[in-house]
Amino acid sequence: MRPNSGADCVVISVDYRLGPEHPYPAAVEDAVDSLEWAIKNAPEKLGTNATKVAVGGSSRFFASSSSALFI
Repeated sequence: MRPNSGADCVVISVDYRLGPEHPYPAAVEDAVDSLEWAIKNAPEKLGTNATKVAVGGSSRFFASSSSALFI
C-alpha cells in the first residue's frame, strides 16, 4: 500500500542521522531542517500549499524524529 493512497497530498520521506554515531539532537535537527525545507520550497518545487502541513513519523525511542512529512 502506498502511504498517500487515496489522499490528495505529497508525502516526503526523510532519512535522518541515527545514534550512536550521531547522538541527540542530530535526528531532531534533521527532522526540523527537512520541515523547514519543505515549507520554504512547497509552492515552487512541490506544487503544494505551505500553510497546510502535517508531520508524522515514528522512531523506536524518540517519536519526534520524523520519518515523513505530509504536505
